[in-house]
Amino acid sequence: AIGMAAIAEVGAALADGRLGQGDPLDALARALEAIFAVGERYRVIVQAPPGMAHGRGPEAEAAFRPMQELVERAQREGAFISEPPSEWVGAAVGALIAAAFRQLAAGTISRDDAPRLVMQTILRGVGARQGDAPG
Repeated sequence: AIGMAAIAEVGAALADGRLGQGDPLDALARALEAIFAVGERYRVIVQAPPGMAHGRGPEAEAAFRPMQELVERAQREGAFISEPPSEWVGAAVGALIAAAFRQLAAGTISRDDAPRLVMQTILRGVGARQGDAPG
């Protein structure tokens, strides 16, 4: 029941977050802040938060749909590269959010740093050099 309440609250926060308006990267920053704000209130379950690609049932999928739509918009508007497919990018964003929640639970990052670190990783990746991956 607590997990369902958290999912519902995330869904409401994302739906109210105006993710379809303005610069996609600003919208992403708002979305991440909303997700981590909800997660802070549900610390008991944040070690295994629902993810966009691997959520727990249709409720989680519906709750995180605004994030997937935001990824698609960011690709269309050039804020994200158009390749890989938006489903891959959405899954990666969900995995980064889940990883940040695990690191919060472990105490290796702070609540204030979590949204920024996720955003930084989304935008810059973790590679030390620019360019294509070795093929």
